[in-house]
Amino acid sequence: MRSWGESGAILRCMLLLGQLNRIGGHVPLKYWLERPNAMLNFESPIGLIEQKRWLVLADHMDDMLSEATK
Repeated sequence: MRSWGESGAILRCMLLLGQLNRIGGHVPLKYWLERPNAMLNFESPIGLIEQKRWLVLADHMDDMLSEATK
């Protein structure tokens, strides 16, 4: 999905958020979205969404899910 680039970043985010929700559940996902994250330069995922920095968030979630499957 990384090859989708900037134009596909919003769709990637939605698909990856759905996957994270399926794996961890709604409450942990909500907590993760709202909290500053060291891997995102201490910005929250929801903050990145508000700033329309979809590609940064999509790449981060892609990395998280890739690590989870190793």
